Amino acid sequence: MNTKKLKGFTLIEVLVVIAIIAILAAVTIIALNPAENIQDARDTERNSEVTQILNGISQWIVDGGSITTLSLTACGSGTDNLGTGTGNIDLTSQLTPTYMVAIPTDPQGGTDADTGYDICDEGNDRVTISAPNAENGTISVSR
Repeated sequence: MNTKKLKGFTLIEVLVVIAIIAILAAVTIIALNPAENIQDARDTERNSEVTQILNGISQWIVDGGSITTLSLTACGSGTDNLGTGTGNIDLTSQLTPTYMVAIPTDPQGGTDADTGYDICDEGNDRVTISAPNAENGTISVSR
């Protein structure tokens, strides 16, 4: 009697392996969560940029500048937008090129006319710079 043994995988074995691979891929994608990582990266950039603007203003004040010359809104009353557009606070002449190369803009939709960042006067030469469009809550730095 001549019997042949067939070699290979059964359909069940192949389906089990595919299911295991699918589960591992889903767990990996959930653990990495690329959308959240991108949001966190943009918020980190915003935090760095508002700090950079505030550092530039601080240096400008040390070198003889005055917050009162900027005519900022008091922080309790609202904020002013930073940018070169009409009605915005333009810090270009005070900060560039001595303290910064350029005024930074929000990574999502900021332009030179409206950077996406806000500024207000807390009084006593204290300023607050904020990023109201941050994805995980407003980022605000004061000095």
